[in-house]
Amino acid sequence: MRRTNHRVAARVGSHALAGAIAFINSQMGYVLALGGVMKLSVRLASAVVIALVLVVAISTYHSSNTARAQASGLPDWILQPEVLPSGLEGFDNCTFALNGVLEPDGTCWERSGPQGIKREQFSGLRVLSLQACGGGPGHVAGIRICRLDFPGQLTLCGRAGPRGCAGCPGTVTVTCGL
Repeated sequence: MRRTNHRVAARVGSHALAGAIAFINSQMGYVLALGGVMKLSVRLASAVVIALVLVVAISTYHSSNTARAQASGLPDWILQPEVLPSGLEGFDNCTFALNGVLEPDGTCWERSGPQGIKREQFSGLRVLSLQACGGGPGHVAGIRICRLDFPGQLTLCGRAGPRGCAGCPGTVTVTCGL
């Protein structure tokens, strides 16, 4: 029974619901086979509650991300992951030049997207002059898409700058000051 609980907990989205239903059905069959008693055990009731909580939490998370992607018009391959995976602090594999300097713990993580587009997610970027900071310095984090033939082109994230990159709306944060 413990092994089944772990499988239910490991599933995501609709798979979690299917796993929860399969688990409940298998346990009901087990209970009925023990003399037809229709009483759920505490263990089974706990498993049902855990499975339902997981299903609701996962579907709520998925729904909010889907709503955000639809509202911004940006596909999931650009928006996900929202938070840099742990262990990437100080990592930089971006091939397009940044408009500032990465702090020692700053990150620029590049992944390939469709049609030769590169998705770059960055944090800890120190910029000496930002319009959002009244011309003063600040730190920037966000997601941008880049491609060699993008300079001046309209992209999914807006018009690309001279380096071929466009910052994606709703993903860029600025903190003024050094």
